[in-house]
Amino acid sequence: MPPKVASLSASAVLLAVPMMGAIADPAAAQADPPRFDWTGFYVGAMGDYAWADPSADTSFTSDFDADGDGFTLGVLGGYGIQFGPAFLGLEADMNYADLRTGGQGSGVFSTAGIPTGDYTEEFASRIEWFGTVRARAGFAAGERVLFYGTGGLAFGEVDTDYIRDESYLGPSSYAGSDSSVKVGWTAGGGVEVAVIPSWILKAEYLHVDLEDTDIDIEPTLGATTTLGTLTSDNDFDVVRFGVNHGF
Repeated sequence: MPPKVASLSASAVLLAVPMMGAIADPAAAQADPPRFDWTGFYVGAMGDYAWADPSADTSFTSDFDADGDGFTLGVLGGYGIQFGPAFLGLEADMNYADLRTGGQGSGVFSTAGIPTGDYTEEFASRIEWFGTVRARAGFAAGERVLFYGTGGLAFGEVDTDYIRDESYLGPSSYAGSDSSVKVGWTAGGGVEVAVIPSWILKAEYLHVDLEDTDIDIEPTLGATTTLGTLTSDNDFDVVRFGVNHGF
């Protein structure tokens, strides 16, 4: 056999051996899909459903509850590090919010224990925007799923209004309002799924608890003295769905 032909024949045999092994064992011919690496920077966007049931406590009449819901839209960014299955990260987000809550009340007020008039009152609160800065810790499950818990700092703008009308020796009215940035905390958890390289779907729940609002209720018609104070809490819950892009 000529040397060139012999060389080609030997090469064909060497190529055929692994091919025959793959035919005999099809599973061996398929490489394991790569595991997603959760290490790196990412940015994302999300849409949320939010709800709240704040209580409004006053120093001058029976307390009443309020409730409401709304939506938020936000952007986020963060960084994560994966150690084997374990995961640690830091994430920040900013959100436009349209979360409105409110409540109404009415009754009879007394002077020296004697009923002297009727009143109606209305309380309204709105979260204008909010943001969080949170640590995340969790674990990778399987090849493309991440479960995590999260918690940290929360802040946001809260608008609060209160109006009260009374009938006592003629009409009188009181009102108070506040619009300010409140600071508090947040905690929750979520799951992320890497669907294609660098793109991640997420679902997350957060409880947000901002500092309380305190308002002095001042006269606006008829009356001449401050009625008292109102304190309302500013906590709410958020369920969010979004998409991240990793780098």
